[in-house]
Order: sequence, then structure tokens, then C-alpha cells
Amino acid sequence: MSEKYEGSVLQGAEKSISLTRGGRSKYAAALVWEKGNSGPAEKEFSEWLESVKENPAVIDFELAPITNLVRNIPCAVTRRSNLRKAFRDYAARFDPCRCAPCPNNGRATLSGTECLCVCQSGTYGDNCERRSPDYKSNAVDGSWSCWSSWSTCDVTYRRSRTRECNNPAPQQGGKPCEGEKRQEEHCTFSIMENDGQPCVSDDEEVREIDLPETESDSGCPRPVPPENGFIRNEKKLYSVGEEVEISCFTGFTTIGYQYFRCLPDRTWRRGDVECQQTQCLKPVVQEVLTISPFQRLYGIGESIELTCPRGFAVAGPSRYTCSEDSWTPPISNSLTCEKGE
Repeated sequence: MSEKYEGSVLQGAEKSISLTRGGRSKYAAALVWEKGNSGPAEKEFSEWLESVKENPAVIDFELAPITNLVRNIPCAVTRRSNLRKAFRDYAARFDPCRCAPCPNNGRATLSGTECLCVCQSGTYGDNCERRSPDYKSNAVDGSWSCWSSWSTCDVTYRRSRTRECNNPAPQQGGKPCEGEKRQEEHCTFSIMENDGQPCVSDDEEVREIDLPETESDSGCPRPVPPENGFIRNEKKLYSVGEEVEISCFTGFTTIGYQYFRCLPDRTWRRGDVECQQTQCLKPVVQEVLTISPFQRLYGIGESIELTCPRGFAVAGPSRYTCSEDSWTPPISNSLTCEKGE
């Protein structure tokens, strides 16, 4: 269908307009808005909406990891974990953090396994040493170092890794690094000997505690454990008369009566109980630092010494003592070595 208009193309385009996408054509056409007239009635909109089921259209999308497609096959959880690790390892091989800083604020990049320097706008030459007449800046923008190795899986089932903005560090008013300095992710560990990764399928990873909430007229909901403690037989709902046992994380001991009992009024009979620190876990530090003495647990009052390779010094305190609360002074995950004088 066409109609002849006098005047500009813009005036012709303003005659009518439709912003609908998807649905059957005859219903979409009914939603066309004509300038000067009222909009479509609810009936036309409802008919078009129903027809979208037959002819949908993508109006927006969200990127998701390709590993999400690994589902409904044996060992799906394990396979996804291995695939994510393979992607990280592959990406790390081509990360420009492996390159030495470029001179004259050039940006390092990897072409295959060869490090190249890309000059900033206004500079050129093999080492970006030549400048255009109007380029006066001496600023050096910051760039990230490579990520450290992942820390061991802690008692909260989390592990972390860090990186530093020192490859190079910002100088003379240069821009700081963009992005996060620290990453955390969920992890698992086993007290049994590791003979390889177990085969974990999607349905096997779901615990009762992860299932949706259900309404119940009897029983007690999960109680809140004391700080640094956890419920040994954890689930969402407990029967009247059932007991839960409180345990403490490694390095803490239970002080008080450690059993709660579910009462008919859906409350818990509980005595005073707390998890008191008796030991400190080995701290998580950068790989470049050496801990002495090296052991998994340290008693209260024991001290450790952090040292660096020859020619470098710890960029902060080097001696720490296990106290009743934690390490004193607190040990920063970003603590590293710096060039000695």
C-alpha cells in the first residue's frame, strides 16, 4: 500500500509510525499510530500480543558463558569446571601482562607469542620515541600485572586471587588501571586423598539446603549458628524434638553446649555456645613471599616471618603473630615485595 505526499520525506514519514516487532503482520499493522489520531485500542494490542507466540522477535539479549550449555549430560558439573579452567589457562597465554612495560607510554599487546608495543596517539617510531609537535605529555598510564595463583579453598568455600597495577604503575599523572584488583569464586575441597576429580552431575550438586522454601505448619526453620561455626546436619526444616549439632571451623573450638532442640512452638531450645579461636590458619599471601615456619595451623602466640627473594624487601611488616582474633597486625592479601635499596 502506498500514498503520494507533497513536501519533504520527513513529513511523509510522520504520517504514521509503528514500533512493534514480532507477531503476525495483520495484528502488528493494526498497532500503527497515525499522527493526530488516538492510539490503538486494548483489543488490537491483546490480539497482537497473543500472536507474538507464533512469530516472536528478539528485542534484546544478554551474553552468557558458553559453559552454561554443558548441561543434562553425565558429570556436567565437573565438565563445566574443567572447561572454565581450560578457558582461563588459554586466555592467560595471550594476556599482555606477560610483556614488559613499553617505553613512552606505549601499550603492550601480544601477537601470537610475540610482545609488541602500540604507540599512543601523537607518538610513533619503533619505541614510540618520536612525537608530533603538539604532543607534550610525559604521563605513563598504569597497566595490570598477571593474576596471582588462586589461593587454597578456605573454610567458607571461597578462594581468591589478586593482581597489581605495576606493569607499569601510573606515573606523572597517568591513568590508573581499570578493572578489579581482586577476584573471588566458589570452590570445593575434600578431606580424602585426591585421586582425580569426582564425576558430579547437575542433580548431584543440589543439596537440600539449596531447594526452594516450602511452607510448613510444624517443625523449626534452620537456626543461625554462632560466628565461625556451622550446623553439622544442615537442612531447611527440622521436626519437633530433632536436634542440631553446632561445630566450629578449623582453628576454633566449641565452648558451651553445642546442641539445639526443636520445640513444638517452632523455636529452638539453645544454651550459650560460641566458637573460640585456638589456632590461626596459614595466611594467603602472594607467591613471591615465603612464609617461615611453613605449616597449615599456628597456635595462639606463634609468629611467622615473611621474606622476599634476594634484592627485594617486604612492602610492609614482615613479622606477624597469631592472636585470639586473627593475625596481628592484619595480613593484607595484596602484600608483595618491592625492590630493595
